[in-house]
Amino acid sequence: MKNILISQKLLVAKPLLPRTILALALLLSLLPALELGAQTYSASHPAADDRKSARPAPIRTAAIRPAPAATVCLVSSFRSMALMVHHPEERKTKALEWLDRHRVVCSEEQLININNSLSLWLGTSATPDLEAQLDNYINVKARARIAAAAKTAEPPKEESN
Repeated sequence: MKNILISQKLLVAKPLLPRTILALALLLSLLPALELGAQTYSASHPAADDRKSARPAPIRTAAIRPAPAATVCLVSSFRSMALMVHHPEERKTKALEWLDRHRVVCSEEQLININNSLSLWLGTSATPDLEAQLDNYINVKARARIAAAAKTAEPPKEESN
């Protein structure tokens, strides 16, 4: 009987070791999240004021410098910008800023691609004034393409009899 109990303990002990290692690994992976939770708790604690004064203020340079001029038009950057901003008014403002900054470097096809997916990406932020602005940019590109094609086309030759 004693041999059976020993063998049962060994059977229980064998699977316990991998479980323990897995539990420790899980705890170690959650450690940064636990520290973040502790910081959030300490931020609301009155003693946290001493620690806050020791930290330097973050430098906010994005509000100081204007956005650089766009050199390339990536429709995926418009899509990701539109899908990352939650508030509809802010999403509309960011979309107008992006279109204004990239209108020169975007091709007609890229602007049409954005226009075709506008309601999907912007949702309620796809207002008539934003759509009209995008249509205007597409029309400017189309007129420029037609003018360039007219310049390069040879004038028709007149046939004399």
